[in-house]
Amino acid sequence: MKCLLWIILPYSSFLSFAAGHLWRYRRDRFQATDPDAETDRSERLGAMAFRLGIALVLLSRITIALTSKPDPPGAVYTATFAVKVVAVPLTILGALVLFGPSLVAGGPRTIVSPVDRFTLPMLTATALSSAAVGFAPDPDDTEYHSATMIFAWFRSLITLHPLPDTMVHTPLPYQIRALTLMVLMAIWPYTRLGGTFVAPVIRALDRLRNRPAAKTPIALAHNISRQRPGWRAARIIRRTVDDDASRGEENSSAAMDFSLTAGARPGGRS
Repeated sequence: MKCLLWIILPYSSFLSFAAGHLWRYRRDRFQATDPDAETDRSERLGAMAFRLGIALVLLSRITIALTSKPDPPGAVYTATFAVKVVAVPLTILGALVLFGPSLVAGGPRTIVSPVDRFTLPMLTATALSSAAVGFAPDPDDTEYHSATMIFAWFRSLITLHPLPDTMVHTPLPYQIRALTLMVLMAIWPYTRLGGTFVAPVIRALDRLRNRPAAKTPIALAHNISRQRPGWRAARIIRRTVDDDASRGEENSSAAMDFSLTAGARPGGRS
């Protein structure tokens, strides 16, 4: 059971996370459920709130991981706790606004999968486990006890030297926290929230890739003439008038030459 929970399940979650993103990219490029300019304003605001909440949560967790030390709680602990108090409800609220109505009522525009219906309970469980870890008594009387347990175990997974015993001896709230994070990571790409971060990056790269190359002055002038038909018409009229004037000058000079030639003929009259 120890290897199943703290070695096999985490690496399976990593594999599902990577394979799911690749599958979604090849299937719909994360555009099926990503709010864009054509969607409702509420969905765009929900996506913005969700992204901001997740970013604040990650920022606070990274700060805890980098500043964990056996000292009494200080300013860093207070700041990260305040950030999490704001970020966690913001994340849940953004998720509810983003796809809550579709889960409740459904709709012809989207198909709600069983994984989507499982997402909100998992987000709620993740938020509650975070609160349980934050208010759990610290048996070692050290700051950021989760940093010495969950983060040490997670770093051991990244370095391919897993330490399952680190999590076996942790209190139950920390174990529940780690398991909920692993399950949420495994199902993330297959939910309606999977494109909230990746889809904007893909759209930005597509715009950069499809941006037209720098045009020459001739091409720019041609483009301007196409975009400003009135200016082009005025230019054509001016050119026609100039051509008529030059043609009239040529005709008058030709008539003058003819008259001079006729007067210079033998027997001609002055």
